[in-house]
Parts: sequence; structure tokens; C-alpha cells
Amino acid sequence: MSIDCVIWYIRILYLFAASRILGPKLTMIYEMMKDAIVIFICFILIILFGFSVASWSLLTTKEQVIWPNSTNESFSNATVVVQGADVSSSWQLLRDVFNWGIWKVFGQVAEPYNDAVSENDAYGTFVFLFSIGFTVISNVLLLNVLIAMFNEKIQRVQEKSNELWRHQRFWLIYEIKDKTVLPPPLNTLCYLGQFIKYIYCRCKRLWKSPPQRQHTKKPTEQNSSADIDIILSSVDTRQTNREKAIAASYWERIFQEEKQNKTLNKENDGMDKRMQNYDHQQSFHETLQTQKQLELSDKQIGDKGAQQLADIIRKTTTLTQLDLSKNLISDQGVQYLTDALLNNKVNLILTSSPFHISRLSHQTIITLDLAANNIRAQGVQYVADVCRNNKILTNINLSNNQIGDNGAQHLADVIPYNTTLTTLKLENNQIGDHGAESLANALRHDTTLTTISLAVNNIEAQGVRHLAQALSNNTTLTVLKLSSNKIGDQGAHYLADILRNNTTLTALNLSSNEIGYDGVEHLADAVKNSKVNFAFSYFCPHASVRFSQIITTLDIGSNGIGDEGVQHLINALKNNKTLTTINLSSNQIGVTTTKDLAQTIGYTTTLTQLDLSYNQLEADGIQELAPTLRLNTTLTTLILSSNRIGHTGAQHIAYALRTNKAITTLDLSKNRIANAGMKHVAEALQINNTLMIIDLSNNQIGDTGIEYLADAFEYNSTLNNINLRFNKIRDQGAHFLAYALMNYMDVGVTKLYLGYNRIGDRGAHDLADVLQFDAFALQTLTKLELRDNEIRAEGALYLADIINNNTTLVELDLNDNDIRDQGLKYLAGAFRKSKALTTLSLAGNKIEDQGMYHLANAFQNTTTLTALDLGRNKIGNLGIKYLADGFRKNKALIKLKLVSNEIGAEGAQHLGKALENNNTLAELDLTVNKIGDEGVQYLANAFKNNNTLANLDLYGNEIGDQGAQHLADAFRNNTTLNQLYLEDNETSDEEQHRETDVPSSGKTLITFDLKDEEKGAERAHYLADIFANNETLNTLNLENDNIGSQGTQHLANAFQNNKTLTTLNLASNAIGDEGVQHLTKILENNNTLTTLNLAKNGIDAKGAEHLAKALEGNKTLITLNLSSNEIGTEGAQHLAKALENNNTLTELDLANNNIYNEGTQHLAKALETNNTLTALNLARNEIGAEGIEQLTSFLRNNTTLVTLNLKHNKLEVDGVKHLAVGLENNNTLITLDLVSNTIDDEATLHLAAALLNNNTLVTLLLRYNKIGDKGAEYLAIAFRNNTTLHKLDLTRNQIGDQGAQDLATAFRDNKTLAYLGLDGNKIKQQGAQHLAAAFENNKTLTFLDLAGNEIGDQGAQDLAAAFRNNTTLTTLDLRRNEIGKVSKHHVMQTLRENTTLKLFLWDDVEDLD
Repeated sequence: MSIDCVIWYIRILYLFAASRILGPKLTMIYEMMKDAIVIFICFILIILFGFSVASWSLLTTKEQVIWPNSTNESFSNATVVVQGADVSSSWQLLRDVFNWGIWKVFGQVAEPYNDAVSENDAYGTFVFLFSIGFTVISNVLLLNVLIAMFNEKIQRVQEKSNELWRHQRFWLIYEIKDKTVLPPPLNTLCYLGQFIKYIYCRCKRLWKSPPQRQHTKKPTEQNSSADIDIILSSVDTRQTNREKAIAASYWERIFQEEKQNKTLNKENDGMDKRMQNYDHQQSFHETLQTQKQLELSDKQIGDKGAQQLADIIRKTTTLTQLDLSKNLISDQGVQYLTDALLNNKVNLILTSSPFHISRLSHQTIITLDLAANNIRAQGVQYVADVCRNNKILTNINLSNNQIGDNGAQHLADVIPYNTTLTTLKLENNQIGDHGAESLANALRHDTTLTTISLAVNNIEAQGVRHLAQALSNNTTLTVLKLSSNKIGDQGAHYLADILRNNTTLTALNLSSNEIGYDGVEHLADAVKNSKVNFAFSYFCPHASVRFSQIITTLDIGSNGIGDEGVQHLINALKNNKTLTTINLSSNQIGVTTTKDLAQTIGYTTTLTQLDLSYNQLEADGIQELAPTLRLNTTLTTLILSSNRIGHTGAQHIAYALRTNKAITTLDLSKNRIANAGMKHVAEALQINNTLMIIDLSNNQIGDTGIEYLADAFEYNSTLNNINLRFNKIRDQGAHFLAYALMNYMDVGVTKLYLGYNRIGDRGAHDLADVLQFDAFALQTLTKLELRDNEIRAEGALYLADIINNNTTLVELDLNDNDIRDQGLKYLAGAFRKSKALTTLSLAGNKIEDQGMYHLANAFQNTTTLTALDLGRNKIGNLGIKYLADGFRKNKALIKLKLVSNEIGAEGAQHLGKALENNNTLAELDLTVNKIGDEGVQYLANAFKNNNTLANLDLYGNEIGDQGAQHLADAFRNNTTLNQLYLEDNETSDEEQHRETDVPSSGKTLITFDLKDEEKGAERAHYLADIFANNETLNTLNLENDNIGSQGTQHLANAFQNNKTLTTLNLASNAIGDEGVQHLTKILENNNTLTTLNLAKNGIDAKGAEHLAKALEGNKTLITLNLSSNEIGTEGAQHLAKALENNNTLTELDLANNNIYNEGTQHLAKALETNNTLTALNLARNEIGAEGIEQLTSFLRNNTTLVTLNLKHNKLEVDGVKHLAVGLENNNTLITLDLVSNTIDDEATLHLAAALLNNNTLVTLLLRYNKIGDKGAEYLAIAFRNNTTLHKLDLTRNQIGDQGAQDLATAFRDNKTLAYLGLDGNKIKQQGAQHLAAAFENNKTLTFLDLAGNEIGDQGAQDLAAAFRNNTTLTTLDLRRNEIGKVSKHHVMQTLRENTTLKLFLWDDVEDLD
């Protein structure tokens, strides 16, 4: 009974498992008993009995006998058991021996059992000393070891206390759940009742028909109460069994994690730490010399790391794959690497792409990937040297560097001599027409290059002309990428001529190139009749002529080609059998063309990707597209973003998805499909079993829509990437989503985007539960975005569980919530143990110094977190102190953002100390923190010794001259910093800048910005001293620094031999003629300068003469800005002489220079034969009819000018008449600015006549003129059939109701006009009615300005009614229109449901009262 009582009391302890505090303590006790006590008892018993038996035998006790020695008559003592004694006596001896030693363990040296030891103890002194030694060992050493073991166990359990408590509570509840209320034997009645209930449920389920069972879903409000009970019972059982299995597996592994973590840590340490910690250089070398593949992308290794790698490359005999992209490697680092490559005789692959993996076994392919570094022309020269001597290099990727035209020239020089190179990627490298020309010359003689990418550069029509001519001779190039350049219609024309005869090109990317209708027509015609690109069948019943079909990619996105341009493409593509990718985004495609496009897609049986985003398809267009998609078996990616399809369009898409078995990626973002549309999509997803990625962001989807989506998950087994950002999801929606993910999804979600919704703590709780325990989500989730929701500390507690238990979560975004210090405490405790989380964003969460204390403690131990965003909190200097303390011991963090945290100078001091010895941090953002000069000094001291920091942002920190001096001194010795942002400070020194790269002596500065400065000449002198030997500077901005002629002289002396400078901005510096004379030193020797800004410098004719002489032989200048000077007629003459033979200048700004008619005449003669100028600004020069007449010949013959600015001159009727003659047959002009030129109705007549057949003009600005109703009528006639005009500004003219009516009639069916400005005219109610009727169904107009007219109450109401359901207009300005307050409220009420319209109605603040 006593034993049973003890067991009962111990059983009571199990009830403590439900306590959050006491529950984990039980586990601590159990773990200490299981591991520590068992091991320790075995250990101490051995020592205890060894001491006890040895010492007891030395003592004289009552049980001792004397043994006489007959040989020498001596005596020996021995402890024996007296014969005949009972059994209890022998056990008593063993007990006495044990008691003798056990008390010594607790420090009891004095004898406690005096009755057991006789007084004549012969060895008492020795035993006493022996006891002291044993006490020291057992008490001081062994017991303290035991305490340490206990402490380690307690700490380990405490870290998992939250999870332990949850699982213990579950087991307790689960056990009690199965117990009966009554004790035995009365519990038999409970079991009998449960059996009867079971029989009843089984019978009721059998009564239900099969169709009813098939369609039973999760509980909703519409279910009957009986159905709810059954469903809830089923769900509860399934949930319980699920959690039971999870809990069981958890307890099996919970205390075995340490072994796994140790192994995992060794693997995760990887090569990045070895690269960043130069103390381990030797072991790193030994490791790399045996590696075959090494990924070092985005590890910020810099030049020093490149130097180390170079040493390894020279010696390695096994390395085959190395990725060095995104590593801040400059020209110096490239030199180290290329020297090693030239001396290395083994095969090397430097790539992140798996494109050539299949051929690695041959060890012959070498791919050099140095994308996204800081490489310029000199670095490319080193790469070129490798290409010249290397015989196995096949792939070079130098994208996202700054090689410019000179770098392209270096590569072009060696391409003809290389016999293995097949792929060359030079995207985003500031390559212009000259660089394109150099590469084109190389292509003429090349016989191996198959792919060249020149996307995102500055190539215009002339550069494309050279490339096109090269293609006529080239027989190997198959892929040419020219997206995001400026080739225009003329460049498209050059390419079209070559495509007709080219027999090798398979992919041509021309997206975002300002190609209009004319250019598309040329390309389509070339494609249709090409022997290369497409198949074309003649209408013959017996024979079909088919040409070689090899083109696979067509990308003409963001070109605004419109319906007519697309129609030409449709005709060319109708019989194509090879095209796999089509990008027609942002091309103003409407409903009419969609039907023909759908038919063409149906004919194209190889198409896999189709991008129709940012067009005007709407629901009707989707209806035309849906039948084709329904039967399509090849299309895998469909992008329909921003097409205003609404819920009706979503219904058509759902119709297609029901039977489509190919689409895996679907983008329906920005389409306002709302809950009704979501219902249709969800129904389709129940049947579709191929879709994997779906983007439903920005669609006004609420909780009801998410419920529909959750229902679909019960049947869908493929969806794994879900984007629901910018919707109206609340906690209920998050609950539906979590429920579905836990109970229905058979595939793990990898990325879940729920940012910019209204999810709170409850929703976070539901999501955390599923992501913490769901088997699939636990294994696959890599990114969770919950930014800008309503999550607080409680929600952060639940999310911390995800970090604790999820082994794959890499990125967690909680920006702009409200977790505060307590929430950060929960999260910090979690990510301290995380083995996967690398990026944590907590900006805008009201975190203060106490939260940073918890974070810092966790920070010291985390080994995976590399990026942390704490911007826009309230950390303060104390919080930064905590963070810096933790940061000192951290060995993983690379990016740290502390924007707007009021850390001050003291906080900067703490950071500076932490940075001194840090060897991992590469990016630090301290924007708007008031650190001042003192704080900058602390940071600058750290930079001198820091060898990893690459990007530093100090924007808006009240830094003055002294702080700038500290930074400049630090830059001289720093070898890694390459980007420094100092905008919006108070410096008058040379530090206010963008993108600075300054290793020793400033040799790698990229860009320097000196806006808003004073003390100019002195500062310029100081700047010149720093960068006199600079070899990489390409942008120098000294605008408004007052450097004067003296400062210009210092700069000229420093940069006269510079060979890298491309942009020089000296605007507003009062340099005068003398300063220009000094600048000629730079211009005469420089062969790289492309942009020169000398606006507002007091330059007159003499300075223009100096400049002209320097420009005469210049072959690189593209942009010249001389606005707001005083060059006059004589200066214009000097410039004209210099420009006569110039074939590079594309932009010339001579606004506000008093050049008058005579100066215009000189310029006109010089530009008459010009074929490069694209933008000419002659505003504010008092040019009249005579001057415009001189420009006529230039405008008539010019084929390149796209922008002409003549505002604020004196054109009047005669001037416009001459201008019209020049523009009559012009097919290139896109923008024409005639603001404030006294243009009346008669002048408008001439202008309209010139523009009648124009098909290129996009922007026409006629503000502040005298155009009346008649002039509006002339313009209406000119633009009635226009398909290109995008912006028409008639602000502040004299247009009345009749003019408004004419304009409305002209633009009623217009499909391109997006901006119409009629502010400050004389339009009344009738004119407003005509405009309302014309634009009611318009689908293109986004901006309508009718402010400052007299439309009145009725006119405002008519416009409101017209735009009530309009989904395209974004801005409507009706201010100052004599509208009463009642009508204003009526207008607001009418337009209330139009959520996209921004309405300007109230004239002032008082008007709102």
C-alpha cells in the first residue's frame, strides 16, 4: 500500500504537464535522471567502494582478530566475519563499509561511527589523510561535474520548453479525452453509451446517398446541424490521429537533434566562411584543391578573395566548376584570376548555369561567369588576353558590369582569333553604338559564336545597323538579344532587311526598344517572306511551300505596337511550327485583335510561353482566347496580368483550365477578379491537376474568395506556389487557407505570399499551426511573406514555432506589422536554434532597445542568418549597443539594415567598434539616423581595418565637412568599400555622392556626386588630389558646387589623361569661358566621355569657341547640355562648325541661350546632313519664323530626330507654317513641344495639315497658346484616325463647347490616347456632356484634366455618370468649375465605387467643410 501511495503521488506530477512553466521542468527531471544520474552513479560508486573497502580494512574494529606470526613472533590484524554469526551480521558489515565512504562524498571527514572503530586504530592518521583526498575528488570534482551536466541539460530543455509544453499538453489532453467520467466499475455505463452512439452514426451514414457523401465538404454555415456534428467528428478524429503521429515522431527525435545539428553545421559552414575568414586560408586551400564543384555566387569575396582563388587555380588538378558572380570583384581581382587561368593547364568551369553540365566528363568546356561584379574596360582587357590564348573557352558572361564601349572593343579584338567561344553575354554594360560597331566587325569574321546578348545597353539604330550588316556575313549566330535598348523603327528596319536572307538566326529579342507600328510592319514583312524564320503556305490545294523553320522566341514587349502592329505579326506567324515563346506585353492589344491572335496561337503547336500582360484584353478578349487555351496541349506559362478581365474574364479562364492539361504557371494579378472571379477559378482548380504556380495578387479577393480557393485544395494535388499579395484577406481567410493546407494538400507549398493583407494574430496562429506540423509544408516551405498585415506579439509567438520546427524556411518577411519588443523576444529565441533561416525582415515593427537585447543574445549563436532588416523601428543608441555586442561574435551576417532608428553618434560608436573585427558584413544601411560628424568619425576608423564591407548608406545623417573629411581619409586605405551613399547631408566637401568604389588612393571610384555644395574651388582641389591617379571613375557630378574656373582647372589637371570618364556634370558652377578653356584638356585627350553638362555656367561666345575646338575631333560625345548660358549667335556659329562633321551626338540642349534667328541658321546648316541627332532643345531662344524657316531643310531630310523642343519662342503663324513644311513627311518625330508660342487657329491649321498623315507622334504639347474652337476642329480632323498619339496637352487655350465637341468626336473610338489636358479653357456644360459621351466606353484614357473651366453642376454629374464604371481612368480633375457643394457630394457618391479613380474636386480646404 505504501508503494502504491508513492506511485500515486508521482502520477499526480503528470498533471503538471498542462502548465507552461512546470511542464518542461518534468522533462528536465526525467532527462537528468535518465542521462546524468545513471552515468554519474556508476562513475562515483567505483571510486566510493574503492575508497571504503581500502580504508575500512586499515581500521581496527570490533570484528578484527589478531594473527600471530610464529616465525618472527609478530602480529597481524584482519577484519573477519566471526564464524557462527547470523546473516544480519554480514549485511551489517557491508552497510558499515558503505556508510564509511558515502558521507565523505558530502565532506564529512570526521568519524560519524565511533562505535564501529576501536580506539587502538593503528592506521588512523593515514586513513584520515586518505579521507581528505577522497573528499576533494568526490566533492570538489565529481559533484561539480554533475552540476555542470545538470546545467547543460536544463539549458537544452529550456530552449525547447515551448515545444515540450505543447506536446506534453497534447498527450495529457489526448489521454484524458479517452477516459470516462465515471470511475470503474461504473465506467461500464459510459462505454455502453459510446457503443450506442457509434451504431447510430454508422446507420445514419449508410442511409445517406452516395452523391451526398461524395460532395460532403468541411463545415460551413450552410450545413445542417447533424451534418456538422458528423463532419466535425470526422475532422476531429483525423486531426487527433494526425497530431498523435506527429507527437510520437517528435518525442523519438527531440533529444537526438544535437548529433544531427553538429553534422549539419559542418556542412552549412561551407566555403563562404572559409572565404571570409582569412585566418583559415591554409585549410581552405587544401579543401579546394580536391573540390570538383564550388559555388561562390554572392559571397562578397572581393579582390582579396579572388587573389586567394587565383593561387588555388594555379595548383588545382580537380576543380571543374566555379561560380564567381555577384562578388564585388574589380579589375584587379580579374587580373589575379586571368593570370591564374593563363598559367593553369587543367580544365576549369566558372559558371552558375547547368547548361553544359552534361559535357563535364570530357573536361573540355570552360565557362567564365563574372556577372554582376565591378569590372570595367581594363578588366575586360585581361579577360580578352585569356580568350586570345585559350583553346577551350566556350562561354563568357560579363553581364551587369560597366565595361562600356572600350571593353566591347577589347573583346572584339580577340573574337576573330578565338576558335571555341560560342556564347557571349554582355547585358547591362553601358555599351553604345561604338561598342556595337566593334562587336559587329568581329562577328563578320567569327565562325564559332552562336549566342550574343546585348540587352539593357545604350544601342541605337546606328549600332543595330552595324550588327545587321555583320549578320549578312555571319553563318553561325543563332541567338541575338537586343531587348531594352533604343533601336526604334529605324533599327527594326535595318534588322528586317537582313532577316529576309539570314539562314541561321533562331531567336531574336527586341522587347522594350521603342519600336512602333512602322518598325513592326517591316519586321513582320521580313518574317513572312524570310527563308529563315517561319513557315509560309501558299494557297494551293496540291502543294505547300515551306521554308526553314528555326525561330523559337519572339519578344517585342513594351513597344506599344497596338492592334494594327499585332495584326502584321499574326499574318506572319499564322503557319509557324517552331515558335515556343511569345512576349506581347504592354502593346495596347485590344479585343478586336485577340480573336485573330487566338487563332494564330491555335495554329502554333509548339508554343510554351505566352505573355499578354498590361494590355486591354478585358473579359471579351479572354472569351475569345479561352476556347484556344482549352484545347491547347503545349502552353505551360500564361501571363495575363493587368488586363482588367474582372470576374467575367476569370470565368472564361476557368472554363479553359477545366480541360487544359498543360499550363503550369498562371498569372492573373491586377485583374480585379474579386470573390466572384475567385469562385470560378477555384472550381476549375478542383479539376485541373497540372497548375503549379498561380499569381492572384492585387485582385480584391476577400475571405470568401479564399474559402473558395481552400475548397479547391481538397481535390488539387499540384499547386505549390501561391501569391495572394495586395488583397483583402483577414484572419478568417487565413484560417480557411491553413485548414486546407493541413487537411487537403498533397503537395508541399514552397512559397507563400500573403503580404499587404489584413491578417492578424489569429490568422498567424492558424498558419503557424499548419506550417509547424504539416508534413509536406514542413519539408518544402522556403519563403513566407506576411509584410504589412496586422500581426502583433502574440502572432509573433506562433510564427516563432515555424522557425523552431521548420527545417526548410529560408526567408521570413514580417515588415510593417506591430510585433514590438515582446514579439521580437519570441522570434529571437526561435531563430537562435534555426538551421535554415537566412533572411529575416522586421522593419516598421516598433521595436525598441529591450527587443534588441533579446535579439543580441540570440545573435551570438545563430549560424545561418545572413540578412537582417530592422529599419524604421525605435532602436536608439542603447539598442544598437546590444546589437553591436552580439554582432561581434556573429560569423554569418552579410546584410544589415538599420534605416531610421535614431541611433545617433553614440550608436555609431558601438557599431564602429563591432565592425573593426567583423569579417562577414558586406552591406550596412544607416539611412536617416542623425549620426553626424562624430558618429561618422567612429565609423571611418572602423573602415580603415574592415576588409569585407562593400556597401554603406549614410543618406540623411546631418554629416558636415568634418565628417566628410573622416570618410575621405578612411577611403584611402580601405580596399573593399565600393558603394557609399551620402545624399541629403550637410557636407560641402566631396563626399556627397552616389556609388563610390574607393580602394587605396581612390583607384576604383565608380561615381561621385557633389550636389548642393559650397566652397567649390577648394573642394575641387581636394577632390583632384584624391583621384588624380584614378583608373575607373566613369561619372563625376559637381552640380551647383561653385567650383569656378579655378576649381575647373584643378579637375582638368587631374583628369586630363583619364581614360574611363563617361559622364561629367558641372552645371551651375560659374566656370565661365576660362573654365571651359581648362576643360578642353580633358576633352582633347579623352576618348570615352559621352555626356557633358555645362548648363548655367555663364559661358558666352568665347567659351563656346573653346568648347567647339575641343569637340571637332571628338568621336564619343553623345549628350551635350549648354542650356541657360549666354553663347548667343556667335557661340552658336562656333558650335555649328564643330558639329558639321560630328556623327555621334544624339542629344543637344541649347535652351535659353539667346541664339535668335541668326544662330538658328548656323545650327541648321550644320545639322542639315546629320543622321544621328535624336533630341534637339531650342526653347527660350526668341526664335521666330525666320529661324524656323532655316530649320525646315534639316527637319525635312532628317530620319532620326524623335524629340523637338521649341517652347517659349515666337513662332506665331508664319513660324508654324515653316515648321509644318518640315514635318509634313516626317516619320520619326515622337515628341513635339510648342508650349507658349502664340499659336492661334490659323497656325493650328498648318500644324494639323502636317500631322494629318503622321503615324509616329506620341506627345504633342500646345499649352499656353491661343487655340480656339476652330483650331480644336483642325486638330480633331488631324487626329481622327490617328493610332499613335498618347498625350495631347491643350491647357490654357481658348477652346469652348464646340471645340470640346469636335475633340470628343475625334477621340470617341480612339484606342491610344491616354492623356488629355484641357485645363483653363472655356468649356461649359454642353462641352462636358460631349466629352462624357465620347469617353464613357473608352478603354485607354487614364488622365483627364478639365480644371478651370465652366462645366457647372450638370456637366460634373454627366462626367461622373460616364466614368462610374470606367476601369481605366485613374485621374479626373474638375476643380475650379463652378460646381456647387451639393453637386460635388453627388459626384463623389456616384464615383464612390470606382476604386481606381483619383478625383480632384474640391477647390480648397475650406470647401470641404
